[in-house]
Amino acid sequence: MRKILLPLLLLPFIGFAQNGCWKETVAAGSFNSAFIKADGTLWTTGYNQYGILGDGTTNSNTLQKIGLANDWKKISMSFRHVIAVKTNGTLWAWGNNEYGNLGDGTNIQKNYPIQIGNDTNWNMVITDYSGYSSGAIKSDGTLWRWGKNDVGQIGDGTTVDKNIPIQIGVDNNWTKIAIGEKHTLAIKSDGTLWTWGFNGWGALGLGNSYYYQYTPIQLGTSNDWLEISAGQSSSYAIKSNGTLWAWGQNDKGQLGDGSTVDKMIPIQIGNDNNWISISANYENCLGLKNDGSLWSWGQNTSGQIGNGLKDNSNDYSGSILSPINISNGRTYTKISCGTSHSNAIDSQNNVYSWGSNSGSYGISPNIAPVFIPTNFINCNTLSLKEENLTISKIYPNPSRDYINFESKKEILQLKIYDSTGKIVSNKNLPNKRIDVSFLQKGNYLIFIKFEDNTTNSYHFIKE
Repeated sequence: MRKILLPLLLLPFIGFAQNGCWKETVAAGSFNSAFIKADGTLWTTGYNQYGILGDGTTNSNTLQKIGLANDWKKISMSFRHVIAVKTNGTLWAWGNNEYGNLGDGTNIQKNYPIQIGNDTNWNMVITDYSGYSSGAIKSDGTLWRWGKNDVGQIGDGTTVDKNIPIQIGVDNNWTKIAIGEKHTLAIKSDGTLWTWGFNGWGALGLGNSYYYQYTPIQLGTSNDWLEISAGQSSSYAIKSNGTLWAWGQNDKGQLGDGSTVDKMIPIQIGNDNNWISISANYENCLGLKNDGSLWSWGQNTSGQIGNGLKDNSNDYSGSILSPINISNGRTYTKISCGTSHSNAIDSQNNVYSWGSNSGSYGISPNIAPVFIPTNFINCNTLSLKEENLTISKIYPNPSRDYINFESKKEILQLKIYDSTGKIVSNKNLPNKRIDVSFLQKGNYLIFIKFEDNTTNSYHFIKE
């Protein structure tokens, strides 16, 4: 039985937001979130089992800035790992690496951002929701995939996992990519839509089910596809005329057609022609229309739909089978659907969150979850926190022999991690000048714990 559950103590936060500080980039994982501020800095929060927060640890945390870099551009967060691009076109990754999904040539977990290769023409990045594989498109229009490949989801014609990015085919006119748990969608500049991987529940849209497609194949003959997204085994697309289409698994109503019947081919969802953005995850979906209205549908067992309800049934009877408006009078510009929670940015650059709270709102996980979009992050307060985080600095960087520290707070502990995540130096009550001459050339992370138990991390290069 469903019931309305709006924690009254949190309702004052709903009208809290004024002008925000967040860039139109946001990522919702399964139990965590990542944000990029307008100043280009990267912030993460929530559950951290796989080092997915990128702070050098596996300790869960509330909202924190990652390093000092201010040139982050795009980011995609899964259940296990993160892929990101900087404004200089370099590719970065961190978190679980079981299937080579970070792309660094290893299968070793990384608890902080590491650069993947040396290329500087990466444009867009994507992860599957479950954290098994990654994809990207370069500025030259080439498409790249890596990670788990047990059912051909990489698209290179094999079922061999890849731990470095590999180019798929030779075409250089790819513009969009989306990844489900075991399937991939992509759009070319001519508006054609291509699919590959596992076709369970009709996820590829090819008119049949339980079929493996090891290389990209065109879906139908339409050449007016514009946007795409993928859930676990469901697929979504928007055409240039603003119509919304979906296909694949539909047992929780995640396709949004008012039923729970799987669809083997793309079907139009409703009659509206003003959809501009779509974001799917496990078994739920968010959509954005050109008037800034925010829409949601699918599974609602964690209140992730955002309509004030939570499905407490044992048979998923509280799933939302058609798109419903959850805007609450606000206009939105960016959406990111998570497995059990979601995030969105409004027209004033404020972040709104709802659904399960494992620290994913940017606040304590002990705060009761909310089931309507709610603003928790005060950018003015955040500025004070950011100032506190950056009162220390290291120099020179890069360095050959020594690194010096300047800090207004006493340093209790200092750890240095190499690019594999191994601790290569661990000092208690260190001096403010430490020897790094013994380190091999390469990239390192310095993790500092201060006297008040706050922490910060810095990247440095050993020459």
